[in-house]
Amino acid sequence: SLTLEDGLLEASHGSTQYALAVEEVDRVELLEDLPDGLTRTAGTGMENLLTGNFSAPGIGSLRVCLDPTCPPFLLVTGRDGRNLLLGCRDAAATEDVWSRLLAETGAGG
Repeated sequence: SLTLEDGLLEASHGSTQYALAVEEVDRVELLEDLPDGLTRTAGTGMENLLTGNFSAPGIGSLRVCLDPTCPPFLLVTGRDGRNLLLGCRDAAATEDVWSRLLAETGAGG
């Protein structure tokens, strides 16, 4: 799931959960494709589920929670430099979270 409620961006799958307060968002991008060279360093890398720690050239370390077969994806960078790559199986819901984050933060990428 991917939600933006009460000032908190959350992505979860099972016991994996990532969260970032809206005021901590520095930048957000909507991606139609996964970043080139995305590599799992620790976590799950299945055909329809990516969770855990990953890295990508030009981005660095990422915490990932998404179904790679269901674009678009959100690339969110926190003010602390943390990168999150998130998504859900509902494209419209992902786009809604993206547009609401842009409206609340002005943090377009």
